Amino acid sequence: MTVVYVDILFLINFSVDYIVLYLSMKMLHLRTTKLRMISVSVLMSFYGIWALLYCRSYLLLVVTALLSSGVACEVVFRPRGARKMVQVLVVYYGISAAMGGVTTLLSGIIGRFASGDEGNLSADYKIIVFTVITLLSTVFIYVGNRLLQHRSGAEYVNATICFQKKREDLILQVDSGNHVTDPFSGKRVVFVSRDIVERLCGISWTDAKHLDTRRRVICVNTVAGKRVLPAFNIDKLIVKQNAYECMIAVNTEMEFVNCDGIVPSALLK
Repeated sequence: MTVVYVDILFLINFSVDYIVLYLSMKMLHLRTTKLRMISVSVLMSFYGIWALLYCRSYLLLVVTALLSSGVACEVVFRPRGARKMVQVLVVYYGISAAMGGVTTLLSGIIGRFASGDEGNLSADYKIIVFTVITLLSTVFIYVGNRLLQHRSGAEYVNATICFQKKREDLILQVDSGNHVTDPFSGKRVVFVSRDIVERLCGISWTDAKHLDTRRRVICVNTVAGKRVLPAFNIDKLIVKQNAYECMIAVNTEMEFVNCDGIVPSALLK
């Protein structure tokens, strides 16, 4: 008879789910909170127990697994747009497959040396499985984080824009080549995606770029030549609990893949 220790199964599932979410966040430079990752990992752990002990239909298992992972990514990362959602899911599934294989391999190896008389995992050794998986998960998080930071070569910061009693959280790439300033106030200019301005202003981009309140016009040099871009004077930009005075602008020629915009490195000094 096969014996399943639900407590150990829950702890292993929780550890694996959390590391998958963490590495996905680091790899795609996504913004989230530890509370959301912990909460979703707990729920996914309960789902894993249900899938193992009670689900008897492969079709139901596949459908619920796809739905649960999609909901998990939506709740934790809140990707913007279908393209970003697909990118998050591909990375999430890839890391999940790798971690699932490692967990299965380790459980099998430990089970050979810690089995009881009936070939089941002994109660005296059941905590070893969780301890080893947890320690290796910690190592995976540290090594993965270091490798991803080294590979990207770019610096990213979590920031919050405050504009007319509204707050927008975003991820900005630090750019040492951004020297654009407002010609009148001398404030540094942070370039953000168009949807950021739309959410801050509460109107479409077509209407936002003609907004008179706090709107400015700046001239910048691009690869296509000089361009006049609409900019907005925000209340403040918060980075690492420090407030900065700056302006935000939109250049429709820029595409931000792993972030929401670029911030001048000189602004953060």
